[in-house]
Amino acid sequence: MAAAPPTLRLRPSLFSSRLSPPYFCPPLIPPPPYQLVRAQTFAFVPLRRCPITLNQFFSDPPRRRSPLSAASSDSVHPVDKKKRNFPLQGSKFHEWDSISAKFAGAANVPFLLLQLPQIVLNARNLISGNNAALFAVPWAGMLTGLLGNLSLLSYFAKKKETEAVVVQTLGVVSTYAVIAQLAMAEAMPLPKFLATSAVVAYGLILNCLNYFGWLDEAIWGLWEACITVGGLAILVQVMWLTFVPFVPNSVLPGLVSFTLAAAIVTM
Repeated sequence: MAAAPPTLRLRPSLFSSRLSPPYFCPPLIPPPPYQLVRAQTFAFVPLRRCPITLNQFFSDPPRRRSPLSAASSDSVHPVDKKKRNFPLQGSKFHEWDSISAKFAGAANVPFLLLQLPQIVLNARNLISGNNAALFAVPWAGMLTGLLGNLSLLSYFAKKKETEAVVVQTLGVVSTYAVIAQLAMAEAMPLPKFLATSAVVAYGLILNCLNYFGWLDEAIWGLWEACITVGGLAILVQVMWLTFVPFVPNSVLPGLVSFTLAAAIVTM
């Protein structure tokens, strides 16, 4: 018995057309357009009545899908995703963006006034030889604030937020100035000051290079891992030292948090 000749059926094409689902609505097949292909089957795909002929259908130039069909598709253009994630478009969006940028830039003034009185007072005490007055400033708390500013600087530098980068850079520089004065008065141990100076120098340089796109991704990833592990370890240790009169003076909390943070970052 001779084999049955191959028949024709419709399957979805990779391109789009001007037709919409009310004209072609085959079951279990995505929206049109369709193209004729040869297949070893005896069944025809049922179609609804169409107001145009097949020749007109396949001769129409392809065009982009409608928003309705694009929304139901799994693959969405990145621009469409951005529009859905940010509903404020046009002049209103740019207006709010400009206002937030101005407020972020104005934050430099309170950040500078936050440390400027302390810097001036420390300088007067150092000039007069009253180094004992600087022992009232806790260097551990200043170090925690410095690492917080440095971490935020790395975050905003990665996001290319210029105003926030300037604010956090000013916070790092002003806090480091106070720490340097404490080290000059011997209120902060010299080895810890040298380690802090190295971290601040590397942090500012790496963030500057990454902001302008001059830094390799591997080096930046290593810096992010180091600042995360070091920040968590120092934060826990400083919090422990706050209760030293009631708890034993030990570096065990810092070591434990350092180990846990390193394990999390590695995993």
